[in-house]
Amino acid sequence: MATLAMTVGAITSTKTATNANANAIISGYIEARHGPVGGTPQEKLDWFINDLVGYVREQHALLKRQKAIDLAAVDAYVAAENWT
Repeated sequence: MATLAMTVGAITSTKTATNANANAIISGYIEARHGPVGGTPQEKLDWFINDLVGYVREQHALLKRQKAIDLAAVDAYVAAENWT
């Protein structure tokens, strides 16, 4: 049985799958992201976890940047329309 788990403080969430399904999904993900398809099982799992964390961080940063851009656009519009 394969388990992906994350604990934040007292809260835990897990996702389980069969080993075969987890290996297939991880291998497909690694191939899609141009990772070490020929690596050992440990190298593949380590790469998968590190890349997954990086992807989540990247998405968070993209959201923060987009929110900042949206706010700056509103500020620029308001400033351009301000006749004072």
